[in-house]
Amino acid sequence: MSKKLTYKQRRFVDCYAGNGVEAARKAGYQGNANTLHVVAAENLRKPTFLAAIEARQEVERQPDIMDRQARQRLWSRMAQDESLSVSDRLRASELLGKSEADFTDKRIVDQTNRDLFTQEERDRIVETALEQELWRRGYAKQGTKRAEP
Repeated sequence: MSKKLTYKQRRFVDCYAGNGVEAARKAGYQGNANTLHVVAAENLRKPTFLAAIEARQEVERQPDIMDRQARQRLWSRMAQDESLSVSDRLRASELLGKSEADFTDKRIVDQTNRDLFTQEERDRIVETALEQELWRRGYAKQGTKRAEP
């Protein structure tokens, strides 16, 4: 008993994303906002429209991209499928291992001695930087001449 939709009605279903007035406008219905509101309300009361919108939304909800577990199931089946070539089975096994981080090396980095410079070297670097800044600003230690620019 399902009634076929006209071209405009199919366009309304395709354009409907929660706003019936906007869907009616995009589908090609004519009129002002009030007229489009009436058209949308009438369409959304019909079971044929509701079923078509629900079917479209169900298709949109289905994922197109495999998630991690789906890929792992696929690679597991491929690795165990004896009808595949050995290279394909090995590749599936390798991809499965990589997805589980089986080939990751753990490296323990000791950061207890992170000092790049000794305390003496740090003091000398700071002192040199201060002297350079004093010269730049025109100040100098007693007994030294300011360098000419």
